[in-house]
Amino acid sequence: MKGGDVEILFILPLKQNLHQMHKYIIPVLFLTLPLAADAHSNAKAKKIKCTVTNEEGKPMKGVTAIEHGTEDTLVTGANGVFIIAAAEPIQVAITAPGYIEEHILVSLDVKCETQLRRDEDAEVEDTEEE
Repeated sequence: MKGGDVEILFILPLKQNLHQMHKYIIPVLFLTLPLAADAHSNAKAKKIKCTVTNEEGKPMKGVTAIEHGTEDTLVTGANGVFIIAAAEPIQVAITAPGYIEEHILVSLDVKCETQLRRDEDAEVEDTEEE
């Protein structure tokens, strides 16, 4: 058994009538469902496709995606997509020159897409001719 795993032993009174068993079975189900969900989170990592677009909804090529707490860096392709492997929700920082950095939560349960907004302060203004 791995650290954090919990084993629960339920002893059901089998001598009672079947129509009274629902009093015991339903609570047992509610107690074991969270354990099953926890076991699912320990599953192997699955590939998640994330799409990055600009304010016009067009795919952004060359955007950097970095998983928090790691040095794992991904870059979007011409279609604005990067693919990341995750078994549980992870935080990812999305960056591109001239755009505001976004931090997103990538998980198996939610469609992974984000839209970057231009950073007006990051733009270099042209100097006026004299």
